[in-house]
Amino acid sequence: MPEIPADRYKSNEFQQLEWQRLWGRVWNMGPRLDELRNPGDYVTHTLGKERLVFVLNKQGEVRGFFNVCRHRGNVLCRRYSGNMKTFYCAFHGWKYDLDGAVTDIPHRERFAELDDPDELEKLNLTPLLVDVWGGWIWFNLNPGAAPLMDFLGEIPEKLAGYQFERATLIDYKTFEFDCNWKTCLDAFNESYHFPALHRQLLPWGNEDAPITLLGLHSMMINEYGVPSPSLEDRETIGAQLEEYLRGQGIDPEMFDGRGLDVRGAVQKHKRKLQNDTHFSYQSLEDGQLTDAYHYLVFPNVHFNCFAEFHVAMRYRPHPSGDPGRMFFDFLMFAPLAPGEDIEPFTYKIAKGGVDTVGDVLEWGVRSFPASDEVLEQDIALLPLVQAGMSSDSFDVLRLGEDESRLGHFHENLMRYIEEK
Repeated sequence: MPEIPADRYKSNEFQQLEWQRLWGRVWNMGPRLDELRNPGDYVTHTLGKERLVFVLNKQGEVRGFFNVCRHRGNVLCRRYSGNMKTFYCAFHGWKYDLDGAVTDIPHRERFAELDDPDELEKLNLTPLLVDVWGGWIWFNLNPGAAPLMDFLGEIPEKLAGYQFERATLIDYKTFEFDCNWKTCLDAFNESYHFPALHRQLLPWGNEDAPITLLGLHSMMINEYGVPSPSLEDRETIGAQLEEYLRGQGIDPEMFDGRGLDVRGAVQKHKRKLQNDTHFSYQSLEDGQLTDAYHYLVFPNVHFNCFAEFHVAMRYRPHPSGDPGRMFFDFLMFAPLAPGEDIEPFTYKIAKGGVDTVGDVLEWGVRSFPASDEVLEQDIALLPLVQAGMSSDSFDVLRLGEDESRLGHFHENLMRYIEEK
């Protein structure tokens, strides 16, 4: 039985090792590309202690920088997003252009050493290594890192059918939780907990999810529209399967079949619509028309992919450096129909345990019964798991076969930690 030391979730020393040997070496998912539409548009982002900013320059290129004035360290951009002609430091009035070059230093004559162009260049904003894939901006804190596509490996090919680049970010909220970032990631990295925590899923969702390991990354597939094998009755169309059918565009009153027939019927229904819809049905396999294809992009992003929308869940260490706190980003994106217009989302940071999912998410999780309730169940448990793991009586996590993605994740994590 694989075992994971609990200290990895509660130790300040291990948190520091992660910062030194993991976060500065991996590619991280930043903002959605369509958040930057016009020159001067910017979006801020944090990763642990680092404050970052991404901006579209005058040439239409995405640039990324540490969001820090090179004079006295003041944070330059304080809002989540906006538009600007120049980076401006509110402390002493220093300015930088959209490519990060310092352009104005008040009373520059009082800095005699800046007559040397090399010294002046040192005061430019510190850049990030930036690339784009799938409609997302990715960044690396290591300027000498290998290319993004090398890091992603098989992920772009596996996700190609969903056509991420066609989707629009329609909601983005951050929850602050009292747990380690890996505690939260673990909760969404397996389906073994479905029968105990999410029994309402079992009439239309199969928790027995096959797992595929993809180098650094991994995936699992939850069949939706099929009753769980753990149920005695898989034939009857009950209330929850009826609700599922309605969410997929099928009138339950017109459906003549068993519970085990629902998944196939939904696939056939969507296949018939594939030439008359803006969804990517044509480029998806039959299983992708119904099932949740769930990918981990190492170390901290889950893509939960459905035929009509996608969810990105990102797990970030807390800026305080406290291993018992973290940020959980929930991002919803979907392709819009031609001419379709939606209200822009309002980004906010919500406190887990205080703000409920239903109160915070504007767009909500559509097409599946009780989806908001399921997410609420997951996140309500997190501080309790963290508290239990913090006990002196708890020394290791013990993993079964259904939790092989957790073991695989930790194997890759330790490769980074042990590589000095």
